[in-house]
Amino acid sequence: MPGSAKDILPPEMNIVRMLFGTVFGRDVKVKPRSASLMMPTGTGAPVGPFVAVYGNDRPTPLGVVLFDLPLAAITSCAFSMMPPGVVNDAVRTGRLDEVMTDNFQEIMNISSRLFGRPDGPRVRFEGGYSSPALVPERVGHIIRSPRFRDDWEITVPGYGSGGIAIMTPEIGTAVAR
Repeated sequence: MPGSAKDILPPEMNIVRMLFGTVFGRDVKVKPRSASLMMPTGTGAPVGPFVAVYGNDRPTPLGVVLFDLPLAAITSCAFSMMPPGVVNDAVRTGRLDEVMTDNFQEIMNISSRLFGRPDGPRVRFEGGYSSPALVPERVGHIIRSPRFRDDWEITVPGYGSGGIAIMTPEIGTAVAR
């Protein structure tokens, strides 16, 4: 069925590298990463991983991306060429400042291209959350039980490395908002 979740698969590593490399104008490195590194346990971190939800006006999202705090800070700083030291400040304090938050919103929006396929449905950024604890059940279900999940470590030269998890839902899952 065109436009359904079965048309959406997580992108390959090269797609991730090309998207972020193009956005930052740098030779971004991407490598596989353990899924267990994404969900902090007992860290006391006040935010993250950040959750971006992608869809096309259907009840079930077509994709979910988790960004850990370091990657959120790295991408938001690299996006507007802020000094790399700002990344360390954000990670140390556990939060993004207002400018970084605005930049990161745009990074989440641009990341909708990770799910796009020429013959698939148009996918757009539907919203973001500062923690999986804040998401509606229809999104939490995908985080807990994705059909597909790929975890990557992304390194932006001059800024550092952080993690991203890209997930798509089980086909035919309908979870209340």
